[in-house]
Amino acid sequence: MAKRLLPGVLALMAGIALHAQTPANIRLHAPLPQNGGSEVACTDQYAGTVTLTNFQGQSNDFNPPNTIYLCFGDQFDIVHNGDADLTGDPQPSTTPGIGYAFYDCPPTVSGPDLSSIVADPCVNQTSPIILGGVPVPQTQGIWVAADQPDGNLTVVNDGTLQEAFNGGTPAPIQFWFAPITIDDFATLGYEQASGGGPAGPCVNANVAAAFSVVYLNAIEASSINVSGCSGSFQVRGGLPEWDGSAYSISIVHTTDPALMGTITNGTPNHGDNVAFSVPAPGTYEVTIADGKSCEAVFTVDMSSCTGVTFALPIMGVQPGDTVCLPLTVSNFTDILSAQFSLSYDPAVVQFLYADNFNPNMPWLSDANFNDTGNGIAFSWNDLSLNGVTLPDGAVAFELCFEAVGMEGEASPVDFTDQPTPPEVTDFNGNVLNFNTQNGVIFISSTPVGLVV
Repeated sequence: MAKRLLPGVLALMAGIALHAQTPANIRLHAPLPQNGGSEVACTDQYAGTVTLTNFQGQSNDFNPPNTIYLCFGDQFDIVHNGDADLTGDPQPSTTPGIGYAFYDCPPTVSGPDLSSIVADPCVNQTSPIILGGVPVPQTQGIWVAADQPDGNLTVVNDGTLQEAFNGGTPAPIQFWFAPITIDDFATLGYEQASGGGPAGPCVNANVAAAFSVVYLNAIEASSINVSGCSGSFQVRGGLPEWDGSAYSISIVHTTDPALMGTITNGTPNHGDNVAFSVPAPGTYEVTIADGKSCEAVFTVDMSSCTGVTFALPIMGVQPGDTVCLPLTVSNFTDILSAQFSLSYDPAVVQFLYADNFNPNMPWLSDANFNDTGNGIAFSWNDLSLNGVTLPDGAVAFELCFEAVGMEGEASPVDFTDQPTPPEVTDFNGNVLNFNTQNGVIFISSTPVGLVV
């Protein structure tokens, strides 16, 4: 009796490939019988075992037999161990081979025939899948991937499966794959025996060799906006899209790694709008990473970040006298708030009071200053929310000290980040670059006044 070739049932169909080869539907020439066979594979047909190896990519979670996580673009090889037994092929004149069946959960049915395997409740029966925007219906109840008859195949996360099995809209997805015997590898065909009967009378899926892969979408940043020293972007993809975890984001100046940006609106998750600020103008490299070390890297041009400068002078004072240091500002435009800390040496000078408040800075008074004994914490807000603009070189206020040290001693008056960290914002809420010039008070019996 002439053989009847029943090409690819496994997807048979759309032989979707793990490495995104074009799927193709194939029809059976005879219906599959009702599942009634034993769930024990034919003794002379065995799909064999595999080694998962040669990983390339970003993921830090390639540790078979545990679930494998693939970042977008990652790949690894399935290397068949050469221990398959294909002597149960109904038609020895065709070349049999090994493919890989798609499952939604760990498979349990190893055989003994095709109809039994298709009836495994974990077999993926998504239909249609979307390939290149075209719906491809499943015709025989199972999808398969195949590359070489010996079972070797390269698994690549190029986004094809995320799109195909999610209605054309890419979403992360998990599959289990098990090696499965194919009667006629050239056509992904399942054949009738010479005496007739259903196709695939002796088929084995080695469920003991099944492995699981999670395909993650690429991490992407979009809607990138920059204003002054602040910016924002939307982030999506990667592991957080799959399990709701958080991203890790670094923002580093490309020529001065000591300059780092700050995320200003909490822990970012999939789909969030991320707000950030940088301390100085320049180009910054933004690196977004997830818990599997998938990454996206891009740069932002923050050259529009014009900082505000706060400057104190070097001044001399006679022992026991009082000296007032003017704090001058530059680029003080539409400023809504400012805060910082100053340190001084209490063995040389003692802080007395603030004075000479700029009349264009509303709500500025003694209450904005807190003496800690060896430093001053300052915080001010324009409660009108309109923002304040002062000309370059304008005096915002004066800080008055008594010289308590000896002739020749000096006290730096330095900007510090304790107890109040430096920050200045404009009326748009942008955190601006904070530039400083430290001051010095030195004690001299010769009146010298303002030096710088």
